[in-house]
Amino acid sequence: MDFKVFTAGKDDAGRRLDRVIKKIFTESQINSNIHGLIRKKLIRLNGVKTEASVLLQEGDRIEAAAFLFSSNDSAKEKLTAVKTDFPYKILFKNPDILFIGKPAGINVQPAASGETSVSSVIKDFFSSADSLAFTPAPLHRLDKNTSGVLAVSMSMKGARWFSENISSHKVQKIYLAVLNGVIDAEETWTDSMEDSGEEKNFRTSKVFLNKKGQTDTAKECITTVKPIKSGLFCKKNVTFCQITILTGRKHQIRAQSAARNHPLTGDSAYGGGSGKFFLHAWKIKFPEDNPLLLPEEICCPLPSDFDEFLKTNLKIQSSADII
Repeated sequence: MDFKVFTAGKDDAGRRLDRVIKKIFTESQINSNIHGLIRKKLIRLNGVKTEASVLLQEGDRIEAAAFLFSSNDSAKEKLTAVKTDFPYKILFKNPDILFIGKPAGINVQPAASGETSVSSVIKDFFSSADSLAFTPAPLHRLDKNTSGVLAVSMSMKGARWFSENISSHKVQKIYLAVLNGVIDAEETWTDSMEDSGEEKNFRTSKVFLNKKGQTDTAKECITTVKPIKSGLFCKKNVTFCQITILTGRKHQIRAQSAARNHPLTGDSAYGGGSGKFFLHAWKIKFPEDNPLLLPEEICCPLPSDFDEFLKTNLKIQSSADII
């Protein structure tokens, strides 16, 4: 009997055999019968019968009977890049982590079945060279209409380090945004917030200013806002700001700014008027001597329409000169 052979990479080490097999096969009937195939020795490990729950080691050979693969069903290929026309700007890349410039107008994760998202594009273009089961994927979210720096895992090492350091606030995220009204001095907003549910087919977040009246399910949110320049848009005051979030809550910037009567200009979900809002994930800063050998910071330039808004309405000829 002929067998196809798949070699476990370093990111497969410590994973259960049956869970890795589910990633190798794509046909649902195979996934549902993995234990039976292992018992019948149609799937073997290093040439011998094994158990579905065995933990893999790097270099293990997973052998699957060739007839299990239909002509239209292929196993995962170990590629570092499967296309050349990657649609997003690559800001930084190494074997463990990738940083891209996400454009506004696309979801990081699909909102509906079959929808093109950053996650689906990443999956189509990249696979891990160190794993049969690990799939590169975005490590955090940006709203659909938010642009800027987005981190993508390229290995388990990269995924774990970034997630742990985001949780411990050792990785700092800095945004640029246009807010309604005038903000004339740096402010730090320390509030709490929770999901307020569905409103007009869109889930918003409720803010408890200075944590007053907060519920048991509300979580702390801390945001620092530094004004850069104020001006007029449609005869109303607006302020271009640098915003640093010390926590990472859903809609944190949008909800907290709205709660203080400074919603993002054009953010209709939070009372900022109609049109398009400008919120850009400008920069991510990293601790020194990090094991991923990341630079001190990774920055994503403003998109052209944001830059044009600043030139037209705030008379900022080059945003690079003032940020």
